[in-house]
Amino acid sequence: MTFIHNCFRTIKRSLLVVLLIFSTMSFFSFSQEWMQSYSDENVLIEYTKFDYNSPADGIEHTRVIFRYTNKTDTVIDLSVSRRVSYDLQAMEDSPERVFKISIPPYAIVEYDVTKVNDKSFYLFSKDKKGTIKKRLTGFEIVKVERI
Repeated sequence: MTFIHNCFRTIKRSLLVVLLIFSTMSFFSFSQEWMQSYSDENVLIEYTKFDYNSPADGIEHTRVIFRYTNKTDTVIDLSVSRRVSYDLQAMEDSPERVFKISIPPYAIVEYDVTKVNDKSFYLFSKDKKGTIKKRLTGFEIVKVERI
C-alpha cells in the first residue's frame, strides 16, 4: 500500500510541476499578435495589448506593451522618443517622453514581471474597473536614436 501511495504522490507532484511550467509559459508569452511600430536595419520595435491585473493593488488595467529587438551582433543602446494621446487629445499637443533601452546582440528585450513599473515597456491604455476615466487613443514613436 505504501508503494502505491508513493507513486500517486509522485504523479501528483509531477503534474503540479507541469501545470506550473505551462502557466508560467502562458503568462510570459502574452499575445502573439505583435504589431510593428518601428523598424530599421538594426532595431525592431513592436507592441501588443496586455491585461495587467494586480489584485493586491486593486488594479485591473489594459496596457500596451513593447518589445525591442536587436538585429545586430553588438549591444545597442537606444533613445526612444514617444508621444501619447489620451481621450482624443491631439498628438502634437502631447509632450515627448524619452526612454533609454539597452539591447544585447541578437536579443529581444520586452515587458515582463520585472518591468511592470518601467514605462519604457508599457503604456496605460484603460482601467477595466472604470476608476480611471482616461483612455489611450493613440501613440507614436517620434524618434529612435543610437546613443
